[in-house]
Amino acid sequence: MAINDVRFKGSYKEYKRIGENTYEFILYVKRKSETHDQIICKMQSDTESMEYFKYMQVEITGKICSTSKFVKGRNRLEIFIHVDKIEFYRGEDFYKKNNLISIEGSIYKEIVFRKTKKGIRISDLMLEINMPEGISYHIPCIAWEKAAKDIFNNFSINDYIKINGRLQSREYPKRYADGTVEIRTVNEVSIVKYK
Repeated sequence: MAINDVRFKGSYKEYKRIGENTYEFILYVKRKSETHDQIICKMQSDTESMEYFKYMQVEITGKICSTSKFVKGRNRLEIFIHVDKIEFYRGEDFYKKNNLISIEGSIYKEIVFRKTKKGIRISDLMLEINMPEGISYHIPCIAWEKAAKDIFNNFSINDYIKINGRLQSREYPKRYADGTVEIRTVNEVSIVKYK
């Protein structure tokens, strides 16, 4: 059975109901740089519980998922966390090990090796996680510098890989033909360890 485990510590400010007893919220997970990763979370709950945990320091566990959303005439991949458990976090080490993810699966597309404008070597790969219930999730992952080169040289499409890392978010401007610009937020797994 494929490994798909996540553990985050953070807080949320708002939530919305997206179905019967199903809620969605953005968990803000603090980085060492004082910025925050924004992680979409969905869970079965009730309004009373959602209100109770709002603004609190919470720890959640669950699994990473993906779905395709049709936005402005195009399909976009949305990454979110299916929350299995949420609880108030009482420990003093709230900001330590607050973003942990362990996943494994097959490399779904050709790995792309490139350099950023700052000359940092990165490899982009798409991981396919096949769950026991017959559902497959496609998760974008990114490796840096030495790991980026090693993964590009030693792994290829359909290879199986195990990854430990963190789920990060980043914003980028999407420019349309009519001149308008939309700021998008995307999520990807930043690889720390792999085998």
